Amino acid sequence: MWSYWGTGTSTSVAFGPVNPSITNAHYAEIGGTNMSDTQVQRWERLFAGDFVFGRSQRLTRGADITEDWDINWSTPDVYETSLSSRWISIEINGISSDYVFKNTLNVGPHPNEPFLGNKNIIALIDDCALFWDVDYTFSLYNLGGALIGDYTWNTLNGGSLDGMQLSPELLRQYFIGGEELRLAFLTSDDVIEVYNLLTGQYEYYGDYSGITTGPLAGAVTIADIVDGRVDGWTYIGIDNVILGPMFASFNAEPVPEPGTWAFMLGGAAFLGRWGRPLRNALKKARSAVS
Repeated sequence: MWSYWGTGTSTSVAFGPVNPSITNAHYAEIGGTNMSDTQVQRWERLFAGDFVFGRSQRLTRGADITEDWDINWSTPDVYETSLSSRWISIEINGISSDYVFKNTLNVGPHPNEPFLGNKNIIALIDDCALFWDVDYTFSLYNLGGALIGDYTWNTLNGGSLDGMQLSPELLRQYFIGGEELRLAFLTSDDVIEVYNLLTGQYEYYGDYSGITTGPLAGAVTIADIVDGRVDGWTYIGIDNVILGPMFASFNAEPVPEPGTWAFMLGGAAFLGRWGRPLRNALKKARSAVS
């Protein structure tokens, strides 16, 4: 049983509990042999390996392994022996789905590279994988291996990172993922700045310093969790609905019962220096790329 928190425009709201699970069949595919293992043990095994897309990379400050509210992973046995590979999306609402996609990219700056264990995947965005390219730019592939976009800009425009060129150092210092064709950079302990993936243009920021519930209660900051300084909590990516950070936890408080998972979704609670509400910021941002 899991629980998670979602943040509105002014307060944090608790949701759940819900019951996503790893089935016996899926557990066996990732090397599980004891079917009496708990769901917590099963998720621990999944996260400990390189089965999850985007988890094998060490290029960014925070690993964005979630697409919407899904955690996507591939089955190694099928991957190694077939022209196509199955991946499973295990959602917070407990639904598991199987899909088939090509196990290698077919065009663009990463030809013949695999999805599984690919260290160039730096985020899962819009049912696609965001890749870091050798020329210090970004490209986007769908899970069928097709190139969606090969972006040539390499300098951020606006915000506190204005004029900074894309580089491995920039990714390791600031980048924590993206969604909805946007990139998220953690520029201070509790501030995430959002840039347009298509252009590199700054759009808005979210200040999370006012959140006082869930894992951000007390003096805990976004940076504390992203950088692994909070026992029990793990940063897992940017959510698509509210473009906020998402966290997973074992045995965190408050949870429905001991030994469960908990999720926290932190929305962009206080967007913009002029107090723009979330919905207006998102509407403007979407219009910029429509």
